[in-house]
Amino acid sequence: MAELELAVYNKLISVSALTTLLGDTTTGVWQVLASPTATKPYLVIRTFDESPNDVMSTATTPTEAAVQISSYSDTFEDAVKVTTQLKAALNRWAATQSGTVVQATFYDGFNDRFDPVDEVYQRDHDFRFFYEE
Repeated sequence: MAELELAVYNKLISVSALTTLLGDTTTGVWQVLASPTATKPYLVIRTFDESPNDVMSTATTPTEAAVQISSYSDTFEDAVKVTTQLKAALNRWAATQSGTVVQATFYDGFNDRFDPVDEVYQRDHDFRFFYEE
């Protein structure tokens, strides 16, 4: 699973249209948890489910994983821009990245949240990845 997260991370930081919105590739994409001092907008990658395919008790490829990439923005407009670039980067993406063979990626949609105390727009984007390590 860590191999997939690394592949997704490296893919996202290689997309200039996305990193331009995030401002800084070193602090714009986080795995699992962002720093409390992270500058918005930024992304957090989390894997929620990983299901290896078994045939007659033997693991086969590809493995399916549900990955959520959350964006955190100061404005709704930034949230929409990040969503557009994130979908463009990952929907139907297939490649070998960081030694992981991503066979297919599918965008499953998003959910919006707004934290009125911190005034943060959060969008949780759901993706399905089929990959081989």
